[in-house]
Order: sequence, then C-alpha cells, then structure tokens
Amino acid sequence: MPSISNAGGSLTSALALTLLAWAVRWWREEASKSKAAAQSAKAGSTRVLSRFHSGISLAALKLLVETGACPHLIFDVRQDPSRPLPPELKGALCIPAGEVEEVLSHPKRWAETFGATRRPPPSDILVFLGSTAGEQEEGAAGAKAAGYDRTLALAGTLANIEEAEAQPPHDLAFLRADALALLLMGEGARQAFPCPVTVIDVRRWEERLLFGSIRTSQALPVEELPSALNLSPGEFEELYRFPKPSQHDLVVVASRSHARAAWAATLAADAGYTQWLVLQSGHNGWRFDANVKPYHSYAAGEAPPEPEDVATELPDRDEGLAELAALGLL
Repeated sequence: MPSISNAGGSLTSALALTLLAWAVRWWREEASKSKAAAQSAKAGSTRVLSRFHSGISLAALKLLVETGACPHLIFDVRQDPSRPLPPELKGALCIPAGEVEEVLSHPKRWAETFGATRRPPPSDILVFLGSTAGEQEEGAAGAKAAGYDRTLALAGTLANIEEAEAQPPHDLAFLRADALALLLMGEGARQAFPCPVTVIDVRRWEERLLFGSIRTSQALPVEELPSALNLSPGEFEELYRFPKPSQHDLVVVASRSHARAAWAATLAADAGYTQWLVLQSGHNGWRFDANVKPYHSYAAGEAPPEPEDVATELPDRDEGLAELAALGLL
C-alpha cells in the first residue's frame, strides 16, 4: 500500500504558500494605496495658499520695485529660467518651486542657496514669477508652509509677459491737500461739498501713532492691501473696522509722501476701482492739523526719527475749489 505520510505536509505547505502569496499581494496593494495617498496629500499640500495670497499685475510689480513701497522679495520659480526677465525684475532670486519651503524654513539652506542675500522676515511680501500658474502657486504654498502669509503671484504668468508689457500703465490721479481739506470740511458740515470721500492711510500702524494722521482717515497698511481688496465686504469691515469701498466710491490714499499711496492706487485700479486718488505730498504736506507731524522716511524695525515742527495753515479755498472743479468733484 502506497505511503501517504507526506500528504498532510504537502497540503500544509501548499496552503502556507498560498497564504504567503496572498499576503504579499495584499501588502503590495496597500503599499501602493499608501504611496498614492501620500503623493496625493503632498500634491494637495503644495496648493494650500495663504488667505492673504493675491495676484499682482506686471505694472504694479514694476512700480513696487521702483518705489520700494513695502519690503518685498521676488522669486523666479520657473523650471527653465533661461528666458530673460524684464530689466526691472532682474533682481529676482531663482529657485525651483518645490524647494521654496525648505530654503525659507532653514537659515543654513538659505545661506547655501542665496549667500549673503537677506533672508526675509515673515512680514515681507514674497512675489512669485513662473511660466505657469501651477509653478507660482506651488512656490507661494511653500512660502506659506514656511510661515510666510503675504504672497503674490504675477497675473497672467511670465508666459504672457509680452501681452502684459504692451498694456499701458494706469494714469494715476493726484489730489492736493487744500482740495482734500475742503472735501472733508464739506462732508462733516453737509453744506457746500456733499461729495463723500474715504481717506485711507496706508502707512504702518506705528507711523500713525507716532506722527499723527489726517482726521477721519482709516488705517490699512499698504502691504495688506492686495489681499484686502479680495475680501468680501463683511470680511473687510470685520478686519479693518470701516466699510469696504465700492468700485466707484471716491477714495483718497495717503502715505508719508506719496510712493506707497501711488502703489496702493495702482493695485486698486487693477482690481477695478475707478476713483482712487493719491494725496500729493502725503501726510508730510498736511499743514492743517498740529497733531500731524512731518518726518523722515525710516524702515520697519528701525528707530523712528524725531518729528519736525511746522506751522499750521488754513486751506487755500480758491485753489482747492478750482482743483475739485477740474476733477468733477463739485
């Protein structure tokens, strides 16, 4: 009679091999799922943009570089940065979009990548230039992950830069102090000048506190304006404590002189606002309130200068009326 002493062992081995093959298959499927999930999460995380992220036109970006309206740094995150940038943007730092988070997060990596170039504090605006919206968003999302909330991306991307350069810059309208003083006097008295006006002070908060501000003006630091213009009216008023101007409201923007105000008016024009005027000479030219003091320019974090003493004046009514009439505001 044939021996069957190995039958049980053969069946056991076959079952074990089957279970092993199934386990390997299951493990591979689970590993594949985990890898896909990790890649999906990573891809998703690269698109998590700050709530303060916004776009910026080429004209506004060039004006920002020209005037230094607020501290900023420009990054060229194109995969192929061989195509030259416009002359005004030659100072952009080249870095792959996927490396932005790591380089911004670690001072040593920053120094290895950009040498002695100043590593920006989180309060600075970071502008990202790319050939595609995806490149710009990935760079901005990396900045957010590194703790930088104020990010801008070039509207239209560098792929359409010829078209953007062909667009004429906005013609900014300026308003002198005499005319603004008459507008404010009329609004308060509800007499000769019924035209409502909102004055937005785009200086830093401490400048308003140290050197005074135009009476009834509202505070909105210029570095916050790109994102502020994208807020809903409710969000805007909750954050800044005054109503968001509508597209056709009359707004006068004021800074120390007029550089920051000019950039603010350009941003507003890009966003479709039609009546933002720049206060010529800014707060330094406001002579109608002894509490508003002229002062020299200084950067955030520097010791503030001493305010200057100047004599107060009364508005020139004739000049102010003539300017308001020329602007169609009477």
